[in-house]
Amino acid sequence: MLVGIARIFTWLAGSSAFVLFIYYFLLPIISQTYHACRALRAHQSGLMLRLNESLATFKEKQAQCFVNLRCIKRSQSAQTVIR
Repeated sequence: MLVGIARIFTWLAGSSAFVLFIYYFLLPIISQTYHACRALRAHQSGLMLRLNESLATFKEKQAQCFVNLRCIKRSQSAQTVIR
């Protein structure tokens, strides 16, 4: 009978030690990893938004410059025909 009670207490002590190990050591590591991944994901999405905006402005400026180049080429080709 006494051996059975001792066995129950050892199981309780072992399980409580296991729960405390998880709570104090593993849970903070898992939590930090989760928050770091979330912050990285948010940072990456912010960078992608900035890149998309930059590409959009670059395309607009490129289109404007291309229109100017076409006008210059047309005027140059018209001048060569006149000469």
